[in-house]
Amino acid sequence: MTLNSHFTFSNGYQVPKDRFVYIRLQEVHRNEELHGENPNEFNPFSHIGHPAPRC
Repeated sequence: MTLNSHFTFSNGYQVPKDRFVYIRLQEVHRNEELHGENPNEFNPFSHIGHPAPRC
């Protein structure tokens, strides 16, 4: 994916316009901080009551 505009994350990290960005979806989907314990097991209620984390 190539960014169409400059982007700044909430932690201050900046990505300039036209920079190629690769997102490793397998890492995101298996992250215990985002999906709780056992992220490889389906739990349809895992996000109820938990606000989405900020980037």
